[in-house]
Amino acid sequence: ERTLVLEAQDSGVRVDVFNFSVDVNASSYVAFFPPEADLERAVARHTGRGGSLLAVDPGTYDLLVRYQPSDEVFGDKLLRNFVVPAEGGIRKQVDVEKELALLKLSVFENEVDISERVSMLVKKAGADAVAGTSQLDVSGLREHYIPAGTYDFYFSYRRANVKPPLRQVALKGIALPPGAVLEQRFEASVARWIAEPAVLPSAPLRPIGWTDPSLALEVEQGDDDDSAQPVGDDDDSATAAGDDDDSAKPAGDDDDSARTAPDADGSAKPVGDGDDSAKSAGDDDDSASPTVDGESSAAASGEGGDSVTAPSTVPEPAAEESVPGDEVEAAPR
Repeated sequence: ERTLVLEAQDSGVRVDVFNFSVDVNASSYVAFFPPEADLERAVARHTGRGGSLLAVDPGTYDLLVRYQPSDEVFGDKLLRNFVVPAEGGIRKQVDVEKELALLKLSVFENEVDISERVSMLVKKAGADAVAGTSQLDVSGLREHYIPAGTYDFYFSYRRANVKPPLRQVALKGIALPPGAVLEQRFEASVARWIAEPAVLPSAPLRPIGWTDPSLALEVEQGDDDDSAQPVGDDDDSATAAGDDDDSAKPAGDDDDSARTAPDADGSAKPVGDGDDSAKSAGDDDDSASPTVDGESSAAASGEGGDSVTAPSTVPEPAAEESVPGDEVEAAPR
């Protein structure tokens, strides 16, 4: 979702509706409800089609965005506490993210399209053929949207001059992933119908404004980049007090401090000064020779996982099961 403030001379509210980055304004509408209202009973204060400029009174609303590509299927997104300012305009882009598949099925008999005479029930795979809830129940085949999933299909139609006139066909276990399209023509004269695999989208579905999470992770990890720092550097080259480096000191001198000892005349003079502050030979200074850094901040974790396109086909459906009263049982492979 992205909110864009329009130019000062504009007014009103425009909500552009998308479904996985596809403009679906023509099949969507928006409704502005009072905050925390019961949407099943409340009356919207303002409504309109997606993409249109609406005159909405200033205030705070619960904004319902609905994408409805067909009478049987819709997807909603609710934006609570949506503020409409008293001055200026608001443009809102909303992605409903409804995972759908598309059916394009037809039936021909002797080269005549009889799709309008065919009834179709679609139920969740494994649901009871009679008592199970139908995801689709249509009379007449045309383009139909359906939520992504795996389904059992039941077709029925009447034939002329054939006994029994009613033919029923079942296709079981048809997989329809998000964005899939099942387009197929069935021949009424064929005894066994076999469903072809659905065609998958060429790339993963992404909502509008989507960004790769691995890129954000890479930016966060970049703060810990040690590539310009020596690893385990214990550089003592500039230290004096407490320096344990004795490589340039006289043997037996363990004291690196600036201590003094009494002279024969009682005065204090330096004794065995082990000051290493200016030494160079034997110094364990690692500041100029850092070890190989194991930096991986520029390599995003799991990067590229989303770039692989989906396979062009899905597994073939399970074997077709018969429906009571089916004159000819057919099933997909």
